[in-house]
Amino acid sequence: TAALELYSVVKPQIESLLQSCYTQFTIKLTGHSLGGAVAQILALYLIADGFDVDRVVAFGSPKITDRDGCSKLGPLLHNKCLRVSNYMDVVRTMPRKPEYVHFGSSLLMFDDGTSWYFEQAPQKEPFQYSDYKLALAHHRTQFYADTMTKAIENKLGVQFEERSRQG
Repeated sequence: TAALELYSVVKPQIESLLQSCYTQFTIKLTGHSLGGAVAQILALYLIADGFDVDRVVAFGSPKITDRDGCSKLGPLLHNKCLRVSNYMDVVRTMPRKPEYVHFGSSLLMFDDGTSWYFEQAPQKEPFQYSDYKLALAHHRTQFYADTMTKAIENKLGVQFEERSRQG
């Protein structure tokens, strides 16, 4: 698979980096969209090879496995995997087959900055969209940054300056 090929390229670099360090450290992975899916898959390969993966954060990632795979792979990441998703993001619901599911904890954000946290990813993803163009707009990295800013403002009662939201 493509993920295994990528891992075969990355693994020697990780091993070299770890050998050159004097202190022990943990690995943290993150990614958006397909990058989030790849981060989850790479974490599984790294853990299987004995690396210390501390955390995986996947933004707007598609599902990477079915229910059987989830029951086998999910426990390997324990509470290390967090999926952050926008409610209207169509990509997080892909593939749209009932046998495919997410694993790990899940933070589902809404346009107004409210959010729902699930200790375990829901077996059936809540979603609502009728316009794919709008649903894809909710998948953009900038939209994730803006929604997270609103969520932080809501939770902490802080207000960020408008200029911080512009690229």
